[in-house]
Amino acid sequence: MKFLPMIALVVALVALVHTFWLANRIAARLSSTEADNATFERDSEAASAELERLAEDNTSEIKAVREKAASGVENLELRLNELEIELRDEVSSKLTQELVEEATSMAIEKVVSSHLPKSSDFLLDLAGVLAKNFHKELQGVPGEKVDPELLATFLARDQSFLDALQFKTLTEFDSSDTDER
Repeated sequence: MKFLPMIALVVALVALVHTFWLANRIAARLSSTEADNATFERDSEAASAELERLAEDNTSEIKAVREKAASGVENLELRLNELEIELRDEVSSKLTQELVEEATSMAIEKVVSSHLPKSSDFLLDLAGVLAKNFHKELQGVPGEKVDPELLATFLARDQSFLDALQFKTLTEFDSSDTDER
């Protein structure tokens, strides 16, 4: 039993050394964990900043693409409107020309006798004269809204139309008289 207090003292010293060793290890681990946490926080902040920068870049790129697409759509709409107006004008012009030719033919039938030539060249010449004379009246009027019967009546009363018919008739008769001689 003499050795018992000594053994207890050695065991207490070993326990004390072991406790200090564990405390140092725990302290080292804590400082390592704190350093890791600090590193993690720095890395986390850097990653957050990078994500925000990338999000801003993507947002600005998306805005640029949207603006470009919107600009392209606006340009296409403008061009489509221009083409629609051109097509409408062209169709209106063709319809108006056809109606003027039809009205010319009807006016000829109302005004002159049956011996007046009704060739397509003659009708086109008269339609050209009429188109020049009535350009302002026919401009902007859609072709489908022009009444050929009313236009023919109007033309039959127009002096320049009658003069054109008379001139054409006289030149036709003069050339036919010359051919007969």
